[in-house]
Amino acid sequence: MSLIRLTAPLAALLLAAGLAGAQDPTLVLEKDVLELENQSPPGASALYANAYFSPYENLDQRLIAALRLARPGSTVYMSYYSISYQAYPEVFRELKDKGVTVRLNLYEKEAVADGKRIDDDLIADGFDVALIPNLRSPKGQGSMHTKFTVINDELIVTGSANLSASASLANHEHIIVLKNSALARRYKSEWSEQRRAKAAMAKAMTADEWDTFNSSYSDPFPSDWTSAGRADALKLELERIDRRSRNTHRRVQGWFSPEDQLEERCREQIRQAQKTVHVAMYTFVNGLVNDLVDAARRGVQVVVIADDHQQDMSWASWVNDKLEGEPNIRYIRAENDLGLYSSLHHKYAVIDGEVVLGGSYNWTANATLYNDENLLVLRGQKLAGRFEADFAGMLAEYDPQGPGISVQIPGATTPVLFAAALSFDVPRNLRVELVVTGDAGFSQRIELRHSRSTGENWLGSAVLPRGENLHWRLQIGDQAGFVGILNGTGGGKLHQEPENAHSLEVNGTGAAQIVRGRWSAPTPSFD
Repeated sequence: MSLIRLTAPLAALLLAAGLAGAQDPTLVLEKDVLELENQSPPGASALYANAYFSPYENLDQRLIAALRLARPGSTVYMSYYSISYQAYPEVFRELKDKGVTVRLNLYEKEAVADGKRIDDDLIADGFDVALIPNLRSPKGQGSMHTKFTVINDELIVTGSANLSASASLANHEHIIVLKNSALARRYKSEWSEQRRAKAAMAKAMTADEWDTFNSSYSDPFPSDWTSAGRADALKLELERIDRRSRNTHRRVQGWFSPEDQLEERCREQIRQAQKTVHVAMYTFVNGLVNDLVDAARRGVQVVVIADDHQQDMSWASWVNDKLEGEPNIRYIRAENDLGLYSSLHHKYAVIDGEVVLGGSYNWTANATLYNDENLLVLRGQKLAGRFEADFAGMLAEYDPQGPGISVQIPGATTPVLFAAALSFDVPRNLRVELVVTGDAGFSQRIELRHSRSTGENWLGSAVLPRGENLHWRLQIGDQAGFVGILNGTGGGKLHQEPENAHSLEVNGTGAAQIVRGRWSAPTPSFD
């Protein structure tokens, strides 16, 4: 396969010359970090996209790499339910220094919650941050839930992940990186609509009512909100703002709620399924369950993996009953224990190994009728194969005794996430590493990361040779200690587990796997 290596200046020249549209290349935006594959068949114009998955592939690293592609003088448009990871403000400041404008929409009720300070700090630093409310739901349960970034008016990053450490370290999440200027314009339009909706919503309430609404989840609306026709007047104004999407590309469409009826967009694809429908969903509480039942009864292989905590809620019981009661549907409820609040946070489906539905859209009535959401529908076997590989890995993790799915994963390696539990605190200035060793001198070092949300677990991923029997151990020390061990000169103090402390059999299929272990040596003293 031919490769095109693009730096920002070279990209502009190649695009102007039409060279970036050559058939069947891989668009390398950053080697081994952002490599977009042509999803179109031979003879069609190229559509470049790829997908990445946590907790195996460091989603924050991918988004930050994409942000750094922003050209001086350009504007980056971002819309996210929440931000809680300090790595992003650091990158925003870096972009500002090189002349890039960052404009960020955040959901207001999430941003003003106790302990959430990043938005305040960004505003104080002069960044353009808008806190977007949602007054569409008559019960005040709507949210601004989109998750997307637009860079250089052509590069889109979207998916299930918020700007949080948990999203990259411990959750099951996805991002899709896509290059398409026409679709980028539609995402920018949605971003602008959110700002206009905020202005209309603010105008519909007094200042005191506004403060009450944004500080409460119980009975937040004024007493005359419905009786005086105020809700209806705002609804009409928002319908003028929420313009329905027009999608003309045959292989990719971007849709947004509430204006684009996202449940119907998903239903259209499910009803066309001939062979398989594989669903990974954080929250599943809507009528699409009936379409899955219909598909299963006409012979389509239907497999659903949903987050156990969300589906344990009382309002999800009727969907659980339908999925569990249909013998032709395989239903797995996944309990992700990698962090204190970790989850299966995906919102995707793969149909016939060809069509991917991904984005921020949970399959719920609120998400369909009231939330700001985004849904990407993309047709491409390469992208679908990436999602199928992720799905196969989750099946192996959460239903290891059940059958796998048929998926061809190219290459000779397997992505492996290590979750190493340390029952003691590690000083901030020390580094936690994991060393993997094997026969014939194989050795690989992996830095582990930790946040308050991951509890005892320190997490890190690697790409390892398939089917190998390996060993791993943990070590903790300062930078001088690691350097000293490498060059034989000593250095700082290094705490280590015994050689071959933990064994590892790497998955031979290439589907991602999670490996767990605990510190097996005496508790270190960091005095």
